[in-house]
Amino acid sequence: VTVWGLTDASTWLDSLGLFPTPTRPLLFDSEFAPKPAYEAVRRVLSEAVAPPVSPTTEPVQPTGAPEPELPVTGSGTGALAATGLVLIAGGLLIHRTAQRARCS
Repeated sequence: VTVWGLTDASTWLDSLGLFPTPTRPLLFDSEFAPKPAYEAVRRVLSEAVAPPVSPTTEPVQPTGAPEPELPVTGSGTGALAATGLVLIAGGLLIHRTAQRARCS
């Protein structure tokens, strides 16, 4: 969960001029009172930590089916590190060339 401010009084969205004002995007109102969104986020997070247990629910038995796997996306960390090093080296080369040109 990402929030960009604490209360609706401190939102940066009103200063953009892109949305009808006043916006009310945060979890607490201007008086620091929790809004329905706060209760929804709190409930979802608490269920993720300790899912509710119903007394009539029987334990889930494994079916033998494999767990679904998330698709592999992006590049490996090695490729990312190599790209970062190339960008840093290129930046240093440009900086050094600019310094030599100023000294000449």
